[in-house]
Amino acid sequence: MVGVHGAGLANMVFLPRNATVLQVVPWGDLSWASFSAFGAPTADMGLRYVKYEATAEETTLKYVYPRDHAVFTDVPSINKQGYSMTWRIFLNGQNITLDIDRFRGVLQQIYQSTIMADPVVEALPPPNEMPSEAVDANKDLGNEKGLQAMNGGVDGSSIKSDVAAPRSKSSCDFRSERMDTCAMEGDVRMHGKAASVYVVSASDDSYRPESGTVTIHPYTRKWEPQTMQTVREVTIRWSAPPGPDPPGCTVTHDVPAVIFSSGGYLANFFHAMTDGIIPLFNTAREYEGRVQLVATDYDSKWLGKFKDILAALSIYPVIDFDADDEVRCFPSVRVGTESHKELGIIPALSRKGYTMTDFRDFLRSAYSLKREWATPVNITSGDRPRLVMVSRRRSREIANEAEAVATATEVGFEVVPAGPEVVSDMARFAEVVNSCDVILGVHGAGLTNLVFLPRNGTVMQIVPWGDMRWASFSAFGAPTADMGLRYVEYEATAEETTLKYIYPRNHT
Repeated sequence: MVGVHGAGLANMVFLPRNATVLQVVPWGDLSWASFSAFGAPTADMGLRYVKYEATAEETTLKYVYPRDHAVFTDVPSINKQGYSMTWRIFLNGQNITLDIDRFRGVLQQIYQSTIMADPVVEALPPPNEMPSEAVDANKDLGNEKGLQAMNGGVDGSSIKSDVAAPRSKSSCDFRSERMDTCAMEGDVRMHGKAASVYVVSASDDSYRPESGTVTIHPYTRKWEPQTMQTVREVTIRWSAPPGPDPPGCTVTHDVPAVIFSSGGYLANFFHAMTDGIIPLFNTAREYEGRVQLVATDYDSKWLGKFKDILAALSIYPVIDFDADDEVRCFPSVRVGTESHKELGIIPALSRKGYTMTDFRDFLRSAYSLKREWATPVNITSGDRPRLVMVSRRRSREIANEAEAVATATEVGFEVVPAGPEVVSDMARFAEVVNSCDVILGVHGAGLTNLVFLPRNGTVMQIVPWGDMRWASFSAFGAPTADMGLRYVEYEATAEETTLKYIYPRNHT
């Protein structure tokens, strides 16, 4: 669906899932407003979103105003005059003449990546043509993506290398821009040192690529090729004559396995949650602890930092995939984890229908946090609402932090300063944040601790100078609604940035 920003785009509610919305954003610094109206909602609807931002050459305003007019040289000054001015000039006062070469490029990208892409997924037959047990298996999986049901299922402890293996079922999903995943069930063998998973005796109706192999980087930022190249690749091999026999089992497990990466950007707390923990929860929580987690790019420091969360997901120690010499046999294996958006879950796409409320309840349990709700403070008894101020060092620091703390105290808050040395102790800081009603900080990974706030708590994000409002809101503003939190934004002016001491005021 294609259209210039306007009410007509609301018809995207009738699109089928996995369809694409292409919004043409008019000239006038309207990217953030356009995204809020029609970009942000697409994720929750299971739709893809693409933005085409008009240039000064594409707006008919160039025939109305000279090029040295503020409409072109100082758009913020126009918008600061009020919405009526923005409406009159930028929304109601222009048309768009598309640069056809630019537009063609965007359409080609959509055509290739969404319409013609082979998702490598087999469609299920209509329910009335399926055996009843297959229909039941589909229901159990909460099969929101229309992936092939896996209805094999055997006790892993019965798998032996010298016995006839059961037929295996497999399905893969390569459609998402965030991640690739494959799920196998039956006789599945894992050899970490060889970076391989073997699907033995695949049934005829199971997915099997023509080449017999598929490779997956089990990390959830597929649209960033450079990032994905730093993540170890896992090869899935389907056994079929006349190919070589799969290796015999040396260890047999009676629980499923989930293979994920603890590499990539996971040293950063925002990415640890967005790319690691939330997808792992989405994928492994359904097993109620009876699942074997297997990490590629094994990082003992990272695993130690999140030991409470990992222990709540699995009762077994995490296996180091890269160093594992054993050939392990599992009743089922998932390669890759399920991810939908930054710091969030889309229930409509989650196989089990998980929500961010479910995830936050899980965190509260993993860290034994006491407060589920932020309750009104009894002022008459001397209680004060607590505000945790997340401090940064070296960059995006609040230069006059002492004054900010004093002001918050004067307003009526009990302020809890939290520098990097405090934040580093995950379990302890989770308790601190959970005891507070407000978390405040400059845009940065530290604000990710908002996941520990009680429901109805408030997130106050300070957006640095540099047209960073959209990026800041996408990272920490948009996710708050799904978590039952309030969001307040404070946008720094040119007077509040220390860049004024580095660059002259006439600098770009």
